[in-house]
Amino acid sequence: MKKMIIFLFMCTFALVKMNVSSIETNIAKENLQSEDLTGNVRGNGVEFGSQVLFRENQTYNLATARLDSTHFVVVYGDNYSFGACKIGTAVGEDSISFGAETVFWERHVISCSVTALTSSSFVIAFVDCGSNNAGTAIAGQISGNSVSFGSEEVFNENQTDFCSVDKLSSNSFAIAFKDIGNANFGTTVVGSISGTTLSFGTKYVFNDGKTDYCSLTALSGSEIVVAYEDCGNDNYGTAIKGVVSGSSVSFGSEAVFCARETKYCSAVTLANDYFAVAYVDVENNSCGSAVVGELESSQIHFGSSYVYNDGATQDVAATALDSRYFSVSYNDFGYAQKGVSCVGKVSGKTIHFGSEYVFCEGNTHYCAATNLRTDSFVTIFSNLDNGRKGTAIIGVLTSDNPTPIILGSFTVSYNAEELLIVWTTLSETNNLGWNIYRSESKDFDYFLQVNSGFIPAAGTSSETCEYSYSDEIPIEPGKTYYYRLESVCIDGTTEFYGPVSFTAPPEEEENPESPVNAKLGFDIYPNPFDSSVNIAFSPEENETPEKLEIYNQRGQKIKTLFADAISSNSYSCVWNGKDDKAKPVADGIYFIKIKFTKSSRNTVVKTIKLK
Repeated sequence: MKKMIIFLFMCTFALVKMNVSSIETNIAKENLQSEDLTGNVRGNGVEFGSQVLFRENQTYNLATARLDSTHFVVVYGDNYSFGACKIGTAVGEDSISFGAETVFWERHVISCSVTALTSSSFVIAFVDCGSNNAGTAIAGQISGNSVSFGSEEVFNENQTDFCSVDKLSSNSFAIAFKDIGNANFGTTVVGSISGTTLSFGTKYVFNDGKTDYCSLTALSGSEIVVAYEDCGNDNYGTAIKGVVSGSSVSFGSEAVFCARETKYCSAVTLANDYFAVAYVDVENNSCGSAVVGELESSQIHFGSSYVYNDGATQDVAATALDSRYFSVSYNDFGYAQKGVSCVGKVSGKTIHFGSEYVFCEGNTHYCAATNLRTDSFVTIFSNLDNGRKGTAIIGVLTSDNPTPIILGSFTVSYNAEELLIVWTTLSETNNLGWNIYRSESKDFDYFLQVNSGFIPAAGTSSETCEYSYSDEIPIEPGKTYYYRLESVCIDGTTEFYGPVSFTAPPEEEENPESPVNAKLGFDIYPNPFDSSVNIAFSPEENETPEKLEIYNQRGQKIKTLFADAISSNSYSCVWNGKDDKAKPVADGIYFIKIKFTKSSRNTVVKTIKLK
């Protein structure tokens, strides 16, 4: 009888490292790279506080970045005069106070972008219009509400546009930009900081064609994603992953997220391998759209696109709130150019947008946004109907659309006799039931449902509820599997949770003189096979074979050879290499599973079909 190592693996929401198996769960990903991001996402409705002016004069080219849960930096350009910044402080949930204005550059600046490295330091990337439009950066240090700057450093001596900077670590960052002086190529560079002194490595091209609307987001200290308009490929919305090692960057393949003309890209990190891009789909009525991308190795896989504004949209600014929620602020050009925000809720690669909320009734331009907590964000903008004055406002998420399920735990345990999925909920609202999906890949598109029947839920409950399901689809020793839960509400809406992962235990090393099949009284021949394979076995004492099934590598049952208990000391049959519909199966690996009555033993043996 084949021996299986009894193995128990619990995948929980916390990042857990097991000693023998060294398995990690994916369900609790560090998001937003922020140490003190607090608050609770309440839903995807938004309530805005009062508008607060941070500048009485005309204001252009705005950018903002979170410093901590109550502080943020605002960067802007004066009308053809200088670049400046202020520190903002959230006062409660509906107001903001600002410190004094500090000028960081005495000439005209455009294409400003800012990232916070710590709660007291940040880096600004901008285009210096007084010096051949060179790409330039400068570091700021904060003391209270005042700021001091170091010396500027040029990261691109050519004409530059569409700067986008994001933090890699407390002393490093990456910038994406359009290098006008190098055939308008999309380019990146890694910078480092010591005190307020900046230095840059070599420039790396990520798109060797004309590139507009660059937006860079760091998924970790060593991985970045750049979203952009690829003007050399019919203006398609495109993204690419970069791996950072020191000051060098290597890029994978480009992935198109919108096969139409795309503008105003704004990319945000949701988790270490998930991100969202908000953008304007020019050929679809210039509507505001968004898409979720998932990283797998050097590749990016995108889900479907989702519309957040079905009218003409400009000046898009997205910010992540946690791994499942992000906000989008924009100029609703089709609605008198008012300033509008909405919140997207992410499930896998699906986005559910809440209602649109107006934060400015006037003509709104140069929108920029940053999260403060997981339930609040700041939007800054230039109000054209109020003299282009620089304005800020806090948005707080509301419980207009509360999350119907609060999941308490989601675990997978496995031993030689059963693979058990267990999950608990802390509360449920109008929950009809559950489905379970399994895959050998984290990619959402490859998950297959494993439960044959719908799993009923508690409906509405404020008590802890526990559920379990036994997955009888065979597993291959040593392989990692991923599971997701799907809740289905009474109104038909669905929500996905996970994935959690586990790795099946390896096979024990066998003694060549005593093969496994002989110990089992189990013989499969020939193996590999061409057109048919013989299956013979002898049940152990007090065991009765009940069912013999064939599964493919995707966990799908393709053939049942018998499904009734038999009484015999030995049994043999032939599988002709066809499925239950009498169609020949493709070459590959298949699993023969025998289930026994009067015991909990299931035996799984692998066979290979080759022509």
